[in-house]
Amino acid sequence: RIVIDLEYRRKGYGRSITKESIQFLKNNFPESDITISAQYRLVNFYEDLGFERDGSVYIEDDIDHIKMNLKANK
Repeated sequence: RIVIDLEYRRKGYGRSITKESIQFLKNNFPESDITISAQYRLVNFYEDLGFERDGSVYIEDDIDHIKMNLKANK
């Protein structure tokens, strides 16, 4: 999970942290896809980063989530 204090939201920090994480995984595990359990309200955020939806919405911790994948070759 990424948690950004309200004062620092909408400044791109979450996107930067996520991009850094993706790059780390691609550098260290280049043949592996990345799979996440994303809060459904953030689907567009992750799709903008190249993730694709995989399956239906499900409840996790009383919040709608969806499985998302980023292929190793993207």
